[in-house]
Amino acid sequence: MKAIKIILLLAFIVILSDSSSAQTRYGPRQDRGYYNYYPSSARTFGNYPPPWVHDRPPWWYRQYRPTRYNLPWDKPALEVSINYTDDYHLFYMPIPPIIVPEVPEKPRELVQTVGYDSRLNFLIDTVRHRTTQDRLLAVQELSEHKHISSVAVLVDTLFNDRSLDVRIAAAQSLSRINLPMAYLPLMRAAGHEEDEKIRTAARTAARHIRENSDEDLPNEISAPAITHGDQKMADCIEEYIHGKADIRERAVEKLSKYQSNRAVAVLVHALINDSDEEIRAEAAESLGKIGDSMAVPFLESSRDHDLEKSVRNAAQKALDKIDQND
Repeated sequence: MKAIKIILLLAFIVILSDSSSAQTRYGPRQDRGYYNYYPSSARTFGNYPPPWVHDRPPWWYRQYRPTRYNLPWDKPALEVSINYTDDYHLFYMPIPPIIVPEVPEKPRELVQTVGYDSRLNFLIDTVRHRTTQDRLLAVQELSEHKHISSVAVLVDTLFNDRSLDVRIAAAQSLSRINLPMAYLPLMRAAGHEEDEKIRTAARTAARHIRENSDEDLPNEISAPAITHGDQKMADCIEEYIHGKADIRERAVEKLSKYQSNRAVAVLVHALINDSDEEIRAEAAESLGKIGDSMAVPFLESSRDHDLEKSVRNAAQKALDKIDQND
């Protein structure tokens, strides 16, 4: 009985020594070589490992266990992976910042699409139907075309475009074209537009034209009554811009009811640049009904240079009506 107690005491001491030595500062005993792969308690019960031997998760028994140290000084980060039978050191240099050189953007250019017989016609269509950026580029390029078609579409843009920047650019392009027929529309914009920036740009452009013109242009212009914010007139303008030929013709006829710079600007553009001869003739008739002197230079050009006789006759009749009203 005494011998059995001694044997049990010794077995208990062995078990305690295994559990205490399994967690040393150098890691568990089974990691230190093949001979001591299993604790002595496992060898006591046979030559196979019992299921409770692996008291740590499987990733603990990898060959290399990396340990990262945060260095207190400003040096490259050091990462050390240590095995208890070998040392494995990895040094990582910090990745230098990638400096991408700034490449200056090329100025955007308008690429002419198929279906236009000239660059001028493409620019005129761009001003009416494209995005704000395209319209701005087209308006700026129109200043290189010293032609009445350019003046007509720029006058329309000056009064009717929805973008403030495009309208200011239209005034600047009219100044660079420097034709006297643009003087009266610019003076109207300088005197009646609601936005101060547009008034300033129009006033500057009109002064430039007056100083560089051989004609005796007046300093002050007496303008007819202006209707601002008329929704029906705005609807007619939109119908002309986006409608087909029959809708555009009806819109031009409706615009004759409005004594407005905006209506006159649209009709001037229709008179000079519309491809339909009936719409051009209707625009001349509407300008005659309105009787605005701002349309006189454009009517004279249409009377003298339009290819269709019906348009030339309509322009002459409109000029006669304006002369009678004056």
